[in-house]
Amino acid sequence: MFGWFRKRQPQQSTDYEIGSRVASVIDGFIQQHGLKEFSKDRLCVVIAPEMRVSISEKNFVPDALVAIPPNELNLDLIAERPDLRDLTIDMAAQMVIGKLRPPQSN
Repeated sequence: MFGWFRKRQPQQSTDYEIGSRVASVIDGFIQQHGLKEFSKDRLCVVIAPEMRVSISEKNFVPDALVAIPPNELNLDLIAERPDLRDLTIDMAAQMVIGKLRPPQSN
């Protein structure tokens, strides 16, 4: 009778959803603080266990699923070719997702 009242299991985020969040966080940070600030060694793109995405120091999220320093994301192309900004950020987001989900063997 009260089947609707039962606690629902949280849905698993898809790679597309997480990738969109990662790209949005990277783009927003670069837009607000600049590429030079993003490239500092102390910062990482971090995905926490509850799939929260942030840019912070790795030690602030000790149980992070992924923590990738910006120098591994090849974002230097943005400075050289601003017209490729969106593509570069999407490729960086896919690199982060690749670290989150291990490759599946067939």
